Formats: sequence, C-alpha cells, structure tokens
Amino acid sequence: MTKDGAAELETRKMMATAVRRLNLFEYLIMGATMVLALIGGAIVAFVLQVTVGFPFWISWTVASLTLFILPGGAAYLKQRAHPGGLAPNTTTTDDGNDG
Repeated sequence: MTKDGAAELETRKMMATAVRRLNLFEYLIMGATMVLALIGGAIVAFVLQVTVGFPFWISWTVASLTLFILPGGAAYLKQRAHPGGLAPNTTTTDDGNDG
C-alpha cells in the first residue's frame, strides 16, 4: 500500500469515528431536550392545575409536547429554508479561515 493509500485509510477511519461521536452527541442532546420538555411541561401543568383547575395529566401531556415540538419544528423549518447550513446573514471568507 502506498503512503497516499495509508493516509486515505487513516483519514476514513478518523472520519468514521468523528461521525459516530457526533451521532452520540446528537442523541444526548435530544434526550436532554426531552427531559427538559417533560420538566417544563410538569411545571406548566402544576401552575395550570393550581390556578385554573385544569387536570394535571392532560395539561402535562399537552404542555410537554408543545415545549418539544414547537422549538424542534422551528429548527426544522429554518434548516429547510437554508439547507446549505449558512443563514443569509452569516458571512464566510474565501480562504476557508472563518475562525
């Protein structure tokens, strides 16, 4: 195997490892988001139960789903509007050094 072939294989292995780690990180963020939505929904449901008298379980379900779906839907629509990953007000340089 040539030096270029070995370097390419090593690069592919590093890329595969990076993709696996990013996927794991994405699942951790999603799990934390679900937990926060459930906690926030419980707080909203408790306040609604105490102040207005709404049933806790129904309020908790609706509030949790709302707190999870609305931000996720907004992020999804923003991603669909700008599929390249850069919003229109984001600038980048031609030399690739954006840091």
